Amino acid sequence: MDTVGKYLKNLRLQKSVSIEEVVRNTNIPRRYIEGIEKEDFSDFPGEVYIKGYIKSYTMFLGGDPDYALSLYEKKKIEEKDVPFEELIGKRSVFDRLDFRKIGVVLGILVVFISLIVIVLVLVFHRGYEVVVDNNNVKTILKPFSEGEEFRDTVGDISVKIKLIEVRNNGNDIVLSINDSIYSFVLRNRSMMDFNMDGIVDMEIKYESFIDRKPRLRISFYKSQEKKSKQDSVFLENVTVPVEFEILSQDVVWVSLLIDNTEETQFYLNKDSSKKFSAKNKVVLKTSDIKNLKITAGGSSVPIKDEGPSYLVLELIEGLKGVVVNISYME
Repeated sequence: MDTVGKYLKNLRLQKSVSIEEVVRNTNIPRRYIEGIEKEDFSDFPGEVYIKGYIKSYTMFLGGDPDYALSLYEKKKIEEKDVPFEELIGKRSVFDRLDFRKIGVVLGILVVFISLIVIVLVLVFHRGYEVVVDNNNVKTILKPFSEGEEFRDTVGDISVKIKLIEVRNNGNDIVLSINDSIYSFVLRNRSMMDFNMDGIVDMEIKYESFIDRKPRLRISFYKSQEKKSKQDSVFLENVTVPVEFEILSQDVVWVSLLIDNTEETQFYLNKDSSKKFSAKNKVVLKTSDIKNLKITAGGSSVPIKDEGPSYLVLELIEGLKGVVVNISYME
């Protein structure tokens, strides 16, 4: 019975053609020529190469390519131990899958999901959301319940914030910050300078009142750089202590720290005023700067009304009067 290997080998010998001549004229590697004649196709890269080499080999010898390919197909069918999928040149879906790539993708998904779970657990556990965290500032949003206490650190300073009371259906609240009492009006803010060096350590804004819980935006300044824009006014023929007066055009909350003594807080009613004297420095915090007017030694102190809520007034005495340096803390 004729086979493709016998057919091509006999045809080559009849024409007195060596294997080297076949290789040289067809560019088919020698091992594949020998494999075809021995009918050993295990070393071929694929079915397409087997049929292509058989066809090229047959045409070079002047034989019938269709007959040679039919002998090859007949040989495959007779080999019972060859899987049907291999005979028809097809692979199953599972054969085409690259399980190494699938493993890498699944690994990445597992890591990504794990990170999301960790972040959610941390946020839920600590009870606040980090909005900004860089080299300069860390800002968080935290809801508070009455009596709840929150601790953190600003540089070398430990900060303890406790919600004492919610008043007027959430329109204002009372906080204890490092055991000092402060009042906050909804959507207003206050800046803290714990060591009174003119540098903002922390800022608190009463952001919102949701589900009967005040929500505070708290910023901790890491860089400890002074953020201010400075103006000044000269008080001619004035000596220290300088007499100040604050006049209010509406109901405004005010906090005063005079010459690094004890801080005082109060509300100024509409068209009311507050007088005090200072020798070195006045730190003024307020809920509404645009409704305040300040005089020093009888002269008006020019303050901007664009929304700053934290002023530092430094007094420098000279031969002919006192200079008041005005820093607008942002």
